[in-house]
Amino acid sequence: MHFITIAAQNLHRRPLRSSLTALGVAMAVGCVLAMTGISRSLDHGWVNTFMARGTHLLAVRKDSAEMFTGAIREDVGDQLAAVEGVRSVSGELMELESMADDTTMLAGGWKTGGRLWTSLQLNEGRIPAEGERGVALVGEAAVDSLKTGLGRTVKIQDKPFAVIGIFKQSGSMGNSMLLLPLADLQDVMGMQGRVAIFNLQVDNPGDSARVADIRARLKTRFPELAFWETKDISEKSEVLRLLRAISWGVSTMAAIIGCLVLLNTLLMSVAERTREIGVLSALGWSPRRILGLIVLEGFLLSAAGGLLGIALGFAGLRGMSFNPNLVGFLDTSIPLPVMLQTLGLALGLGALASLYPAWRALRLNVVEALRYE
Repeated sequence: MHFITIAAQNLHRRPLRSSLTALGVAMAVGCVLAMTGISRSLDHGWVNTFMARGTHLLAVRKDSAEMFTGAIREDVGDQLAAVEGVRSVSGELMELESMADDTTMLAGGWKTGGRLWTSLQLNEGRIPAEGERGVALVGEAAVDSLKTGLGRTVKIQDKPFAVIGIFKQSGSMGNSMLLLPLADLQDVMGMQGRVAIFNLQVDNPGDSARVADIRARLKTRFPELAFWETKDISEKSEVLRLLRAISWGVSTMAAIIGCLVLLNTLLMSVAERTREIGVLSALGWSPRRILGLIVLEGFLLSAAGGLLGIALGFAGLRGMSFNPNLVGFLDTSIPLPVMLQTLGLALGLGALASLYPAWRALRLNVVEALRYE
């Protein structure tokens, strides 16, 4: 009889226990995948959004807890633009706004006539004219959640804004934003003459030495500001770092629980098959082969749980993405390398949880095992 067939039949003899164990592993793997997906979505969402705008450096207040919570005088942008090597500077405000239907939307404010508006890919409509007020552009992913469209209005704090354009932008967050003229969002937030960040474009962005030199000169001239490269946003953001820590903590606990579920099942299997293991030893099975049988059973359970867990994790992400308050924040696409890493984690759990039961099986005395009832 084939070795794998023996392991599969041992699991099939106890279908309910094997199924529940695989489900326990699947829940753990699904939790890990979902938390990884959430963390990755936010990380990549921010980075892709700023890269789509052509932003090379971000200028933020050095003492702010999060990049969009600080306040910088708008006229500082002119001083930044005067630094050699800085090609353009665009101020920006951003805030989570509660809309009329209790959904939460990320609203951004850009100066009309500025460079940022030209980075958008318009599906329909137009961008604001210089000095225009009381208008808004909506990301295509937010149209349904806001129940709006071209020629209609959206309300922020009971103030109506006419929708003059629907846009598309790289990054799940950028594609789900509500964009207003900077002056309008300043009025809504009570931050007249202030912005939260500056988007900087520099000369020769591909020259790392040149970019480092520009950053050094900017830091010297503006000590109250911090200057981040776009690719480093996720590492600099305190909120994203906190989310990653929470994600790792929850994932670790889920992995431990999955390992314990698998360990318990294999220990019970070894205890119930004491006589059977004794017979195998008496028939000439080597300790290595018995060990391999127990470990293989753990691998089969963890592989089944891992595959089911990937499906559960993907379904969980999809389900959360339909929450109106999470629209635009979650990217439900999961890259193949992430899925393979998660499946590898499941197999690793199987190997780890199999070691102690296998060791217990090897310690059985053949004579006592044959007498066991």
